[in-house]
Amino acid sequence: NEDVRASSGTSNDTDYFTFTLEKPCMVCPHLEFHAVRNGRQEYTLKLYKLEFLGIDIEPFVFRGDAKTSREIKPFVLDAGTYIISISRLESEELEFGLHEYTLRVDAQEIM
Repeated sequence: NEDVRASSGTSNDTDYFTFTLEKPCMVCPHLEFHAVRNGRQEYTLKLYKLEFLGIDIEPFVFRGDAKTSREIKPFVLDAGTYIISISRLESEELEFGLHEYTLRVDAQEIM
């Protein structure tokens, strides 16, 4: 339930984040991308992949359009420690450079 600001600097850059749930929770990850200025031009990376490592959840693909990406439906995770990886997806349309983003995993305890 906190914002974590990070950046991706190269096409093969992968960022890892951990969080711990003390009890089963309904969770929902959010990625918000920040536009990058290169001189007069403003641009964003086209695609990111957010993946929960070690559990059977399909990776989420985000379009970096400098706005909050598409909504992810909340899902349940048991108590435990989880690792999220965020990486770029290769594409001919990619624009390289430093791309900043904010990750937030909202978690609400299940009563």
